[in-house]
Amino acid sequence: FTKKEELTFDPENSWNYEVGLKTLFWNGKLNANVSVFYIDWKNQQIYQPVETGQGSYLTNAGESESKGIELELRAKPFKNLSLDASYGYTDAAFVKYMKNDTTDLSGNSIPYVPQHTLFVNATYKIAMKQVLESVLLNANYRLVGEHFWNDENTFSQDSYGMLNGKISAQKGAFTLELWGKNLLNSDYNAFYFEALGNQYVQKGRPTTVGMNLIVKF
Repeated sequence: FTKKEELTFDPENSWNYEVGLKTLFWNGKLNANVSVFYIDWKNQQIYQPVETGQGSYLTNAGESESKGIELELRAKPFKNLSLDASYGYTDAAFVKYMKNDTTDLSGNSIPYVPQHTLFVNATYKIAMKQVLESVLLNANYRLVGEHFWNDENTFSQDSYGMLNGKISAQKGAFTLELWGKNLLNSDYNAFYFEALGNQYVQKGRPTTVGMNLIVKF
């Protein structure tokens, strides 16, 4: 470090507000929840590159706001069938952010925060009397909306979805699971970072299948 002010930083603080409503319908078979939130973030600690470009330091560089809504639905229309769905909308942006003396990033979206998220899940239980006690079928789909990877909002990840599934067979203390993740083989980047003037990405995992054996004592 070459500057004294680059050696220290002040604490950051935030005010968080949230209000929600939880409801039950259909004799408890349908649960609907909604909540809205607002976060006011001051003295935000953000990593900045040093003047030489070799490394970074932490400083109080920004102020930001995050606001949005979350919706949840849970239903059990039949004895052995459970359905879940959730949706989230988030608007997270820098209110004030001077990256350096000439670069004003105020108004840019905060990195790594998807604007839209969606999750849908279905579970069906098959009760059995012979050989096995039960078989559980599960499938879920997760959608991650577009989000930016850097403060400048010059690199981003497009929206992508992943379909996952699992079959579980139970007998006494034993449970055998056969599972698959990203069954549609969605192509996406799971992480991005910059170092020493270069950009790096971590690719998301392709279709993956496996098996678990669980024993309860």
